[in-house]
Amino acid sequence: MNRFLYILSLLILLSACKKDDVVPAYDINVDKEYFPLKINSYLDYEVEKITWNDFDNSVDTTQYFLREIIESIVENYSSDTLFRLERFIKSDIDSNWNDFPRIWY
Repeated sequence: MNRFLYILSLLILLSACKKDDVVPAYDINVDKEYFPLKINSYLDYEVEKITWNDFDNSVDTTQYFLREIIESIVENYSSDTLFRLERFIKSDIDSNWNDFPRIWY
């Protein structure tokens, strides 16, 4: 009798499973325009950085502005295409961007 119940429960479990086609709720091509990779294009961000210190339970908040510029396209030794991204920071809206950017690839 136990074997019969085991087989019956297994059949019920397997028949309850069905595969549905998942349709995304958004257009898949939308993300290609999220960060345009065009030379000399840039995006400006207003950043709020919050640092939590667990040792003394302190919180430090820093606010600044960030500009990311796609400066050029380069090719590495493996023949991969890389984009040179320059990141500039300034402390407030009225100040100038720093003179020495951080460079990312």
